[in-house]
Amino acid sequence: MNKDNIEKLLSGIDDSYIAETVTYKNTAKKGFISAIPMAVKIAAGIIVVLAVGSLTTYAIKKNLRKPTVTKDDVRVVNLDYTGKAEPEYHPGEIKNELVEDVEGDESVNWINKKAYDCGYFSYTNYLYDDYDKALNDFPLDRWFTSFPGELKTVSVTVTEQDGKIKDYGVTIIVKYGDSQYVVGQDLYLNSNEEVSSWGYDIDKPYNERTYTNKNGSEFVIVDSEKYFGDTYIGTRSYVLFSYGDYYGYFDFHENITEEQKHEILDSLTF
Repeated sequence: MNKDNIEKLLSGIDDSYIAETVTYKNTAKKGFISAIPMAVKIAAGIIVVLAVGSLTTYAIKKNLRKPTVTKDDVRVVNLDYTGKAEPEYHPGEIKNELVEDVEGDESVNWINKKAYDCGYFSYTNYLYDDYDKALNDFPLDRWFTSFPGELKTVSVTVTEQDGKIKDYGVTIIVKYGDSQYVVGQDLYLNSNEEVSSWGYDIDKPYNERTYTNKNGSEFVIVDSEKYFGDTYIGTRSYVLFSYGDYYGYFDFHENITEEQKHEILDSLTF
C-alpha cells in the first residue's frame, strides 16, 4: 500500500472515539492509576482496509470477569491480583516522541511500524492489512473469524518498560451502516502482578443490562451520553470484560441498534 492510498484512507475515518481513556490500576492501596489515552496507544494509527478470510473456529468457553459500573467508569477487578502493595513510582512528564517510522515490505507481515519513546516506557505500533497476519506475529487469542460490518482498521501496540514487554494491545475499528464500533483487546503478560483493575472512563453510565451471546457468555452493556464540550454528539454503548490475562471492550457508536450490538457480541469466538 503506497503513501497516497494510506493518506486517502486516513482522511476517511471518524476518530471521535479517541476521547475515551483506558486505564489500569496496579494497586488498590493508594489508588495509583497509570492512564494511557487511546490517542497515545494508536497515535501511529494509519487507516488500512482489512481482508479477513473465511475460517472455521470452534467456540471456547471463557470464565469472564463481570465489570462493576460506577458514576464515571466501567471497571473489571482482578481478584487474582498478587502484586506489591506499593506501586513503582515514575517521576517526570510523559512524552510521546516518534523515534522510528518504517514502511513494511515483502519480508514482514505489517504495512507500517512506528516506535515512540514516552519516557519511562515506550511503545511500538504495527499496522496490518489482515487480521490473521497480526495474530501470526503476536501471541494473542483469536476473538473473531469475521466482523459484522466493514472492517476499517487494525493496529497492534506493544508496550515495553525496563526492557520487558508489558502488554500487547489490539485496536479495531469497524464501520457498521452509518455508524461504527471499536473493539479493544489487551493482553497483559503479568496481569496478576501488575493489574488489579482495568477500566474504561466514561461519563455517567446508565441503562445497565446484560446479554448472553450464542456461545453462552454473559456481557454487561451500559450507555453514556457523549458530549464535546457542552455540545451533545450522541449516545454510546460500552461493554467491558476480562478473562485470564486478557481485557477487552466494545465501544458502540450512535445509531447501532440493540439487535446489532447482540449480533456483534455473537461474532466473538467465546
